[in-house]
Amino acid sequence: MIVPTDFNLQSGHRGSSLLQHVGGDHRAHSDEGGDEQPGTPAPALSELKAVVCWLQKGLPFILILLAKVCFQHKLGIAVCIGMASTFAYANSTLREQVSLKEKRSVLVILWILAFLAGNTLYVLYTFSSQQLYNSLIFLKPNLETLDFFDLLWIVGIADFVLKYVTIALKCLVVALPKIILAVKSK
Repeated sequence: MIVPTDFNLQSGHRGSSLLQHVGGDHRAHSDEGGDEQPGTPAPALSELKAVVCWLQKGLPFILILLAKVCFQHKLGIAVCIGMASTFAYANSTLREQVSLKEKRSVLVILWILAFLAGNTLYVLYTFSSQQLYNSLIFLKPNLETLDFFDLLWIVGIADFVLKYVTIALKCLVVALPKIILAVKSK
């Protein structure tokens, strides 16, 4: 731990950098910054230098670890990207239909409902051995182990299914007859 009252005997002022203590920089603090006051420490700059130095040493390891995690969970990542893009498409199309007010198309709204229902049923059927639908009613799915990534998988699928149900309910409201949803003009 660096105490701000440490004196740097070489330069005669307070505030030695973290890199000097780590062993990365043996120059005096006054050589680094020409416009700083002699008694003003720069801990944020020295800590930033230490973080950059640590990242330079650890970045290859972090990239290898990230590539390994992505390779091991490529199916889950692909399914989540597909479900996120489906949600974005359905939500933007529904917003467009809501903005049309009286000119909205019920066929487009029914298409969104069918698309979301088909996507949900396909995902739940494809992974039926895991019984992911149990997580929707607060029961434990059929998984051998429950590590972090399995828990993330379960929560992610349940979250997307609930988002789809929300969009479906919005579709049902928008698809109501025009007499019930009369738009008042100002």
